[in-house]
Amino acid sequence: MPGNGDRPGVREEPRAGPAPGFVLFSPDATTTGRHRRALGHLRLHGLVSTALRWTRVGEETVERLYAANRQAPGTDHASALVDELFALDYSLAAEVRAAGDGEMDVPGLLKRIKGASDPDRGRPGELRVVLGAESKILNFVHASDTPEEAVREGSLFFDGFGAVPGGAAPLPPPPPDLGRRVSVSPWHVRSQLKRELCAWAGSAALARFGLLAAEEERLARLRRKTPAVLASLARIQRLQVEVARRLPLGSAERDAFEALLDVRWADADAEGLLSTLQDAGLAATRWDALILRADWLQRAAPGRPAFAAGGPP
Repeated sequence: MPGNGDRPGVREEPRAGPAPGFVLFSPDATTTGRHRRALGHLRLHGLVSTALRWTRVGEETVERLYAANRQAPGTDHASALVDELFALDYSLAAEVRAAGDGEMDVPGLLKRIKGASDPDRGRPGELRVVLGAESKILNFVHASDTPEEAVREGSLFFDGFGAVPGGAAPLPPPPPDLGRRVSVSPWHVRSQLKRELCAWAGSAALARFGLLAAEEERLARLRRKTPAVLASLARIQRLQVEVARRLPLGSAERDAFEALLDVRWADADAEGLLSTLQDAGLAATRWDALILRADWLQRAAPGRPAFAAGGPP
């Protein structure tokens, strides 16, 4: 079978139906369970999965899936992060068709449903917005935009993609070594790292920080960050600055804490933040490092560093 995985596509008995679309849920979706909600969202739009397959997507296949995106200049950094994302865990490939016997432009509908790659341009009801995407790297889903593209990409994962219509396929059991993450939100990652950094301090100031950190973590775990949620997170960060001044931190730990608070690291990119954390003895996991890098890329603009003072954009 084509592709990089070792689990066959699951297909039921064939039936007549319109041309299929192709969808690939990346590891940020599969490790957080968002693929299930996404499949339900597609059903609300009259789409069913007629074949599903767990797979590890290799760099060569990623290159073929995103070839058009990578032709533009200045995409090397984003491309490297996408490669890193797919290397971290399993993805879920899906052949998608219209439910029932009606004709439908499935790839065209998928293009409208999934929404923009950049969540800052997303609209309510679009799949990536519903799933809570916070960056254009960690946006959970790739979908082919045309029937020809769907056949070309779907054939990387399924033998005879689109050749024989099928009924709705059940979701196959996940691989036993599929990872599990609570969140892929950069707010949540920074909240957890701050907790780890200050866990040893044991002071009255830390107790007050703990209350702020608990509320920050609650908001950070929300899948959708509304303007009101983002404003609350920024307010909590400002209060944490005041509390942090009374924490008994060494210079390296204080540098790392302030970097996580986005207070004074106006010249630092994601690599600078990760280096500062390492100097304080706090090594980010591969997932956390990817999330922070993707967040920096999302928030950075020409002439404007990502980790500037003042909180979220």
